Amino acid sequence: MKDAQAFLRNNWKWGNLSERQETLSGSGSTMANTVNIRRELPLLLNKWNVGSIFDAPCGDGNWMSKTELNASYCGGDLVDSFVSTAKDKGLNVYNFDIRTNPFPPVDLWLCRACWYHLPFADITATVNNWLNSSIKYALVTSHTHNGETHDINPGEFRRLELREHDYFGMGAPIDGFIDVEHGKKYDYMVEEMLLFRNPNVK
Repeated sequence: MKDAQAFLRNNWKWGNLSERQETLSGSGSTMANTVNIRRELPLLLNKWNVGSIFDAPCGDGNWMSKTELNASYCGGDLVDSFVSTAKDKGLNVYNFDIRTNPFPPVDLWLCRACWYHLPFADITATVNNWLNSSIKYALVTSHTHNGETHDINPGEFRRLELREHDYFGMGAPIDGFIDVEHGKKYDYMVEEMLLFRNPNVK
């Protein structure tokens, strides 16, 4: 776990140079690549009567600071510079490790563009942490096809189609929407957000 923290905090360079001029959180956090989620997330929150949301990892808050949510918001991230930048943008965020820190008492946990950078052991730890929390819903990124089942080191990447892993014990999703549709450069990769309900929370 310490190795993963050090990697994320100190070594990872998210996105190319032009993208980093907009956001340090990588290409997935640019305004161009968050059109769908900025439109669909508020609709989903209203549909499921979500009054509070915890966004972790929240990154530097680039797109979230420009999204109107009809819900209270807080966020968390391992990277100190992300937390500082997000705070400067007016967001309520703090340092947080989704694998080990107790989740706050909110209605929904948003975990976007994260798990496909984590080893399976870390994903399992985050799932168990959520299942042991009081959070009713989790909204998590998945790929829609061409998933890869090999394990990785922290910070690396592989396409993660949650259906190929039986949703890591979370049960089947109850809702979702398309997030990012990448072009030919990325072999037309499609990312979706899947909504899960915590079976341990009534």
